[in-house]
Amino acid sequence: MAEAPKETEKIFTIPLRKAYEKSQRIRSPYAMRLIRAYIILHTKAKEVKIGKYLNSHVWGRGIKKPPHKVKVSVIKDENIARAELFG
Repeated sequence: MAEAPKETEKIFTIPLRKAYEKSQRIRSPYAMRLIRAYIILHTKAKEVKIGKYLNSHVWGRGIKKPPHKVKVSVIKDENIARAELFG
């Protein structure tokens, strides 16, 4: 019998303070890259899909002022990790 794919869910609080060391015009895109890198590091996934609510939360105050930290729920299925805003 073939085994069903294993899905695991984890909750992370990702610090985004490093984004504030960058120029104002690249903070939110840099915060998105920080989120992807953090999830890849902690889940060992090959690919990361970011949900629309997480994306709108990071970009909610514009390109200059992303949040300082964000709480995400990550579901890993095989080599793909799907991240969504917690709650």
